Amino acid sequence: MAVNIRKFVLRAHGLDELVATGTLTLQAARFLEAAVGAGLNVLVSGGTQAGKTTLLNCLCAAIPARERVITCEEVFELRVPLP
Repeated sequence: MAVNIRKFVLRAHGLDELVATGTLTLQAARFLEAAVGAGLNVLVSGGTQAGKTTLLNCLCAAIPARERVITCEEVFELRVPLP
């Protein structure tokens, strides 16, 4: 039997919060925001506890309201602030 308990520490809700905490530079945040706004593909990868889900949630906050988003998750972790 395997048990995996995950605790999310950082509660960032946008790229600006990642800049404020020193996780991203302002230039990196603006680049990612522009990439998401332009509909480009963005690949997020990293090891366990690297902040992938936190970054993805912040990127989701940058998705334009006109877009439709579909996620496929076994465990629901993404918060997409769109209807």
